[in-house]
Amino acid sequence: MKNRQMRPVSYNDGALRSSWFDIKTLPPRLEDYDESGISESMTTIESIILSELHHGIGSKRIVLAGFSQGASLCLLTALTSWHELGGVGCLSGWIPHHAREVSL
Repeated sequence: MKNRQMRPVSYNDGALRSSWFDIKTLPPRLEDYDESGISESMTTIESIILSELHHGIGSKRIVLAGFSQGASLCLLTALTSWHELGGVGCLSGWIPHHAREVSL
């Protein structure tokens, strides 16, 4: 499903790209998270989940999958969703959240 918007991506010198959220550096650093873009995109994914639920699809039959930014959003959405989802598939993703930056 392609619900990404065209946005300026800082990592690509501000060029418009099909993107779920802005990325300033790779690998992403704690201070570089686009919290508003991530939140907006998670809301989009949650609304898709709710739409499927309202159409009679059971939450355990819903699987989120993505690549790169999409994978990151799938992971974070699955970890924070109120719905028990069927699974998550991700390739080349990371958890875009400050909690992952815990030092041991």
